[in-house]
Amino acid sequence: LRETLEERSIAFVPTGRRRGMMFAENPERRLRSNSSGRTGVYRGEHERRRSTGTQVVRYYAASYAIGPDGKRTNRAKRFHYGTERSEEEARALAVEFREQWERAFLEGGVRGVKAFFKAWSAP
Repeated sequence: LRETLEERSIAFVPTGRRRGMMFAENPERRLRSNSSGRTGVYRGEHERRRSTGTQVVRYYAASYAIGPDGKRTNRAKRFHYGTERSEEEARALAVEFREQWERAFLEGGVRGVKAFFKAWSAP
């Protein structure tokens, strides 16, 4: 990995505000895998095809490794933006979700994550 990163002039910063992989020629440009600037939060989009045409659906998502059932999983909670909310609001919701999930895991482990999802989905 280290050799590949050096060949492509990509620097890896392990700690601090600018952590992540960055291009040496343009340090402000981050790799696509960390476009949101927050670990576990990313921006995505996909096309939804309908009989009337296609619609682009845009969202921010917060990924998590332990799901509502307490089992290891690789899922994400999506926060769509466009007509209902702005891009900034969707990003803020995704960051908030991810931070609360992390806090629940650190404080209570799997039981804390289960309680978090139960409280999050409550009306």
